[in-house]
Amino acid sequence: MKYKDGYIADYEMLGQMTVKELEDTLMRIADDVYLSEDAKRELVKMYLDERKWKLDREFVFTEENVRRMNEMNKLFEKQTAEVMHLAHQIFLDEMEVRRQTPDGYNHLEVRAELLIPYNEYGAEEESVAGLDTECDEMLWGMLGSRGINWMLDSFRLLAESDATFTTVSCDVERMIVEALYGFLENGEVDRYSWISFREESDREKVKDICFVRPFHNLYDFCGFSMQDILKIKQFRLNVEMVYENI
Repeated sequence: MKYKDGYIADYEMLGQMTVKELEDTLMRIADDVYLSEDAKRELVKMYLDERKWKLDREFVFTEENVRRMNEMNKLFEKQTAEVMHLAHQIFLDEMEVRRQTPDGYNHLEVRAELLIPYNEYGAEEESVAGLDTECDEMLWGMLGSRGINWMLDSFRLLAESDATFTTVSCDVERMIVEALYGFLENGEVDRYSWISFREESDREKVKDICFVRPFHNLYDFCGFSMQDILKIKQFRLNVEMVYENI
């Protein structure tokens, strides 16, 4: 059996743990002040991967769950368009300021991002459903943290290359399509679903849903099970401006 800094680091042994045991250990890892950041991130990935695998095995493609998956896919589409339109408008506004004061900076990038939401204290409505206990909140905070769950940083929901505005001639509508689906070599939109489920029976049940790339990034790379993703009611929209002074 392999251990790392006192924690099981053996996939065969992790496979014998329950989801509850994996989650309890994850919270201990997050709070362990003696772990190096690299060790913490490595362990978190292992435990999140195993937790996701178990939860995905439990997920049932009922008619209701397929409906919710379709709604989530539409939420990705809607909020990707929203944040990219917002970023584009901010870019145009900043470029107008630059035109009026040309000595301000010589290069500008405006990046659009979808971020994992959190339930904010005092907000009129929740951004995430099903966080009923303090443990639920802590686990969600770990899943959504780019510092602890480093996969979120490596596999961003919107790829930086697809969601960054650098020139006034940017075709925002084409960029949105690229971020969601991508294009084929002949320039046609690639409408092939980005998520490919393991079981043929599962693929058949969701064959009418063309899963977009941000959904695929979160599900396939970032340790989120389908149950986790379906808790999301709305994403956080973030726009980052990066400019170089002269």
